Amino acid sequence: MVETGSCRWFTVTLAVMSMAVAKADAADIPWAGKGMYRLLVEVGSDDQQTVERDERPAELQIDLVEQLSSIGVQRTPDLSTLQVIEHEAKSGLPVDSDSYAYGLSDFDLPFRWYDAAIAYEFPEMADAVSRTKGRIVRRPRTRGGYFYNVLGDWQRGRLVWLAKSRRGVTSTYGIYFDLLPEGSQPDRLPPRSWVGDGTPRCDKVGTSTMGVEHTRIDLDDWNGDGLVDIIAGESYGHIFVWPNLGTRERPEFRFCRFVENADGQPLDAGTGSAPKVVDWDGDGRRDLLVGTHWNRLLFYRNVGTNDDRRFACEGLVEIDGEPLEVPFKPLARGSEGVFKRDYYPVPETVDWDADGDIDLLLGGYVTGRVFLYENTGREDDGTPLLKFRGPLEADGQPLNVGHWCAAPCIVDINGDGYLDLMSGNMPMHLQPGEAELHKDTFLQLYVGSISQTDLQLSEFPREGTFPRGRLATPRAADWDADGDLDLVVSTGADIYLMENTGTASAPLFQVDVQPIQVPWGNAWVAADQFRDWDEDGDLDLIRNYTVRLNAGDGNPYRWDKTERVLPRDEYIEHPSHMGDDWFWPFLDDFDQDDRLDVLFGDWFGHIWFHRNLSTNDERHFDVEGVRFAHTDGELIKVGPINKDTETDFDALQGARTVFTVDDFDRDGQRDLVVGDTYGIIRHFKSSGPVDADSQVPVFAAPVEIGNLGIRGLVDATDWNHDGWPDVIASAANGRVQVFLNTGEKGVSRFASGQEVELPPIIQPRTIMADLNGDGDEDLYLPSTQGACFVERSFLERGYASATLTTIEKSPKVE
Repeated sequence: MVETGSCRWFTVTLAVMSMAVAKADAADIPWAGKGMYRLLVEVGSDDQQTVERDERPAELQIDLVEQLSSIGVQRTPDLSTLQVIEHEAKSGLPVDSDSYAYGLSDFDLPFRWYDAAIAYEFPEMADAVSRTKGRIVRRPRTRGGYFYNVLGDWQRGRLVWLAKSRRGVTSTYGIYFDLLPEGSQPDRLPPRSWVGDGTPRCDKVGTSTMGVEHTRIDLDDWNGDGLVDIIAGESYGHIFVWPNLGTRERPEFRFCRFVENADGQPLDAGTGSAPKVVDWDGDGRRDLLVGTHWNRLLFYRNVGTNDDRRFACEGLVEIDGEPLEVPFKPLARGSEGVFKRDYYPVPETVDWDADGDIDLLLGGYVTGRVFLYENTGREDDGTPLLKFRGPLEADGQPLNVGHWCAAPCIVDINGDGYLDLMSGNMPMHLQPGEAELHKDTFLQLYVGSISQTDLQLSEFPREGTFPRGRLATPRAADWDADGDLDLVVSTGADIYLMENTGTASAPLFQVDVQPIQVPWGNAWVAADQFRDWDEDGDLDLIRNYTVRLNAGDGNPYRWDKTERVLPRDEYIEHPSHMGDDWFWPFLDDFDQDDRLDVLFGDWFGHIWFHRNLSTNDERHFDVEGVRFAHTDGELIKVGPINKDTETDFDALQGARTVFTVDDFDRDGQRDLVVGDTYGIIRHFKSSGPVDADSQVPVFAAPVEIGNLGIRGLVDATDWNHDGWPDVIASAANGRVQVFLNTGEKGVSRFASGQEVELPPIIQPRTIMADLNGDGDEDLYLPSTQGACFVERSFLERGYASATLTTIEKSPKVE
């Protein structure tokens, strides 16, 4: 009772003191930032905050150009110089902070700028045009445009920072910045911290070019400055221009911009976008062809000019009055009973038959073939009248680029006057020993001759080791102005510049290069678990059998030094050599002997137990392992059962077994909650070992606690802080549910799922971890668009609202 009374007295006293504190006037707040201009803003106290101190994103909506104009400044702010600094309410002094890894002072807070030149309610199509018959149907997605490395105009928008809120206290912040030189425009991304509102992690140097998979590219001088620019598509249908900011001899790419329709909205092809720049209708203006799902080709007519391109979607490219579809069989790998349609084609245009007009080549996804569509004339709207001529041949048989994913690039690569073909690929369903065969097939070269009907597979002229990756799309241009053709190659989320250091007739491409790295670009961190591995108080990151130790830096945080979970001479896996296979290790002290064991979910739907048998002298695991079973001896099994992998896609891909571990009923035994490819969530209660000699528990029959409809992830967390471990489950369809542990015995231990209203994140996979160390568990979401972070206070209460009180310039400004 005394403690409760003391707490109440302290709270009331603190509230009275906070109301009594006299705020410092703007003139009394010292200039703490490096910039010559500053905004002073206030963030009011939060009546719903239940802890003394918390970290929560605050937001200021601001027209910077208008505010600068109000003090007689007609210039654009330089947002690369931004600093956000908290000032103590009474004295005005800056408050020390170590929360930002890249602060310019000892006071800086992490922040992110959402530029109004990119729609905050981003219009996006989340469907395939095959389902909409070529129509582009958009829906708003909050902050959806900020998942990309797209640059705005730095005039107006929203500034978000991680505020250090104190209960009952109004906070003051200074936002400091300089101006761009007279007449200059933004030419780089501003700093982008991980602010806990669901946008992806970025870093001072991005870890991938695009930040999203299925990057497909073309090359063009988009802005007429004589330099080679990159036009890129990606998984979610957008098209971007990466302007070349370098010189003719040394290209440089620092950001991208959305390609826009005539109505000013970002061009969106639905699911997937493989662009080709070509004057398709013969009017002298360069249009776009875009390969997209499922097995469709869109035509975007340029209704602007070549210097100011604006596109109108003309719908699906047709042949004989029907949507053009590439053949989806035969397959070099995979079952035709499973893969009954193709994904998306990669287009290329060239006068293949040398008759003076542009023909169309399309790379098949599942077939790995390249199909020719001859231009036999013009439709009334100027577009080619196409005739299907079948697959190209190489070495006397239909050309296959290496199982799947043809991405043709047609060019005379060796200067002999004949057209050659380059392509990337995707080796599929590799069997033991086959990986070695494909390490040198990242790019394939087929050399042409006087007989254009038969190409020959040739050794690719390269120096160095190819990047590790699949789905490569090569494009050729002389981007260093030395008279020979160089390459730009996309794969996954990266784009590479591969210089030709040979000659125009004997090319030699430098392929062992780093991808284009974007300052303040997307910076993926892959994690399956967070644990304090080295017991230093910071959360370390675990991925497969590698631990990355927390460097202790501020936001966006860094995990650098690595340690191995397994000794070098041991490895644990349970391959199926089917579908995409499955690899899901999980660390837990399952036998409660103070050593982390390895549990493993496999393709078949089983869960394996590999005990940690280490001693003080030697690290050692039971690499053979045992599969968990029920009390009746039957093995635990989730996912497809008795389905044919030759006809059923889910059966081919397997169970996609995921799980989490905790003592959910507080009986001293570690239980399992397991998810599978269908999104079914089951609780397996441990019954303990079958006898005193056994160290392997058995489990009761499973109890289904939820169904999210598709594969995902599960994790354990005390969501409602009642002392009982709950379950949070997420799925590829975007659903996230929490199943509260009722603490009751029996089959109703978990309540029905409660939907968690996340910010719009595509395919979230939720892991709980206190990423920013403020005492509450946050949501880490490794989505298909990057590693996202949702601060728990933001999830519950949104942004703290900031109010502008003053804009002023430093006394040093004349």
